[in-house]
Amino acid sequence: MALSLEMEDSYIKKIDELIKAGNTHAYDKIYELFTGTAGMPIDKIISLGKIPLKIFKVRVNEMHYLLQAIKIYRRELDVGVDVTVFDHGNSLQDIIDVMNHIRFILWESQFLKIDTSHILQTYVDSNNISREMILFLSDTASLPNYGEGLITPKLNLSDVNSKRHAGKSVAFILCVNNESYMNEALYFISCLKVPYGCDVNVFTICDAQSMTSGYNEGMRASDAKYKVYLHQDVFIVNPYFIYEILDLFDNPNIGMIGMVGTPKLPEDKVMIFSKRIGKIYGADPYSTSISEFEKVEGKYQSVEAVDGLLIATQYDIPWREDLFDKWDMYDLSQSLEFHRAGYDVVVPNMDVPWCLHDDGFLNLVNYYEELDKAKNEYYGI
Repeated sequence: MALSLEMEDSYIKKIDELIKAGNTHAYDKIYELFTGTAGMPIDKIISLGKIPLKIFKVRVNEMHYLLQAIKIYRRELDVGVDVTVFDHGNSLQDIIDVMNHIRFILWESQFLKIDTSHILQTYVDSNNISREMILFLSDTASLPNYGEGLITPKLNLSDVNSKRHAGKSVAFILCVNNESYMNEALYFISCLKVPYGCDVNVFTICDAQSMTSGYNEGMRASDAKYKVYLHQDVFIVNPYFIYEILDLFDNPNIGMIGMVGTPKLPEDKVMIFSKRIGKIYGADPYSTSISEFEKVEGKYQSVEAVDGLLIATQYDIPWREDLFDKWDMYDLSQSLEFHRAGYDVVVPNMDVPWCLHDDGFLNLVNYYEELDKAKNEYYGI
């Protein structure tokens, strides 16, 4: 894996050098690195001095963003744009950040129901963003053919004005390594409606060694009874999210809430490919969509494990950083730790998804190694 990552990094460095060169010849070279390779074996692609996409396992999302940027660039060339997508930075990450910034503004308009047209226009004008780039990214950020499904869930006025959650404290905890994503996740949190008398705090853990160690650091830093652990690329779009989880936690038997979960893991214990329940808006460099899994029975349904994109708890149980020192299996582990402690793990019944997860493409480099640890610890296999 180290050799593979070293090769991936070398190709990213090559792209960065071409972007930094800042001329049409260099940008055309980026395009040429990926053309004419369809059906070729990896060795042949490498021998031609081109980039084989199939080798990317860790930095795969960056390469997919690059492919989208190339499509934008070709459209811009067709209409004679002076400032192209590759002129907006000195590295691939710079270009990705600009693309994402536009997507974020579009998502704010779509999911938060706020008018961001002036913000978008100001950003476009000040950075000389092309019309082709905006139109292309609008297609990837728009949720197609969902219509009324985007209506934000609402609470009764009496519920909103209720003081039943007064005195409660909620902490949002994020492990972060990308400032752009972090700021957007925090913006969506700042837009949430807060129950009367409820205290809300946010803890960002930068450059943690693992998800479990970062979440333990956040857990120890907060004395809030209710904690929401979420990925930096998860944006909470239900404005009444805090109300929803606190209402569920009125049941002291519920220890953990997730947005997506599996009632019963299959024999191989691979949660990502198992039968799941719940709803989530999902996004990758190509599109934004809704993932509707099996229907949740009742107000909420008990599950064996939840997906780690967002996990809310009302009890502090240490995350198993002694076992899981990377970025996989922390969610399965914590679900089973709560079961061990005698608490229920549930997925709520959502009319529409409560969160948008810009998760892109799965990185499974360490997944099965970590799964073996979980199977041994919790199932004796």
